[in-house]
Amino acid sequence: MRHPPSLSLIGYVVATLAGCTAPPPMDGHTCDTISESIADPNAMPGDVVAYLADHHWSHMHLDFHVARMWDVLDMDTQTWAAGMGIARASKQEGEPSTGLEFLAMHRLMLTELRGQFPDHAALFVGWETPPTDPSSPDGPLPAGTPAFDPDMVKGIARIETQPDSFTSDDDFALFLQTKRRPTDADKHARSKDPSAGIHNYVHNRWQSDSPINVGDPAVNLQNQVFWRVHGWVDTRWTAYRKAKGLDDATDPVYLAALADAQTWMDAAMMRGEMAAGSKADDACETEPDQVKTIFSE
Repeated sequence: MRHPPSLSLIGYVVATLAGCTAPPPMDGHTCDTISESIADPNAMPGDVVAYLADHHWSHMHLDFHVARMWDVLDMDTQTWAAGMGIARASKQEGEPSTGLEFLAMHRLMLTELRGQFPDHAALFVGWETPPTDPSSPDGPLPAGTPAFDPDMVKGIARIETQPDSFTSDDDFALFLQTKRRPTDADKHARSKDPSAGIHNYVHNRWQSDSPINVGDPAVNLQNQVFWRVHGWVDTRWTAYRKAKGLDDATDPVYLAALADAQTWMDAAMMRGEMAAGSKADDACETEPDQVKTIFSE
């Protein structure tokens, strides 16, 4: 199996500027379907989905989120995940350092796909701001969708207009990603700030019964809305770092986060390759409901 190149500082820049290559063949992993065959107007182009499949990115993305939500999964879901080659992450979503992990891993994915598919560059730009109107053409939702949570509107405003109010990349990331703040005493503990967690909120808001449901980490990479969300997240991270005067080329914390994320991604893709063709290949047919709604936890 081919892996993406390691994104050291030089490799990261090279990958950003890389031209498009022909997509490799499908590997048959059932989580990675050709989205042109899916009746969803937000399906990603088939060549992108083929690339995701060849590199086992759906399995990798599933691994990332399930491993970091392990402590709130029921026993049956943990057993299913273990059969997929997924194990508990040492730190759970919302704990210190997991926010930066979240930003770094998604930045590497975006960087690679922008380089591989310049003809599809617009798909990875992301929202200018998350649409709060259910009828917005940037993210239409079914009739009757509730009004956007006013606390989440406040969260967006802080992220977009007060980026320097955060103390670190991880502080910024945790506020943006999730309300979860687990402790040894309470694995379900939440942030006291009701405006935290816009990332999980919008994943839930755009959740549907589509086979590429944005709320399901096993398949949502095939949905354009996923990349609109994460394009916006990535842009806001850049704005935060600019507001704080942080240099991507020399900041050791930032560079270490990217390097660690690449190492983790390579290992997760290897696990995905091992799962392909095994009983774990039926993941999308046997996937527990708790995983399909994991951003709701």
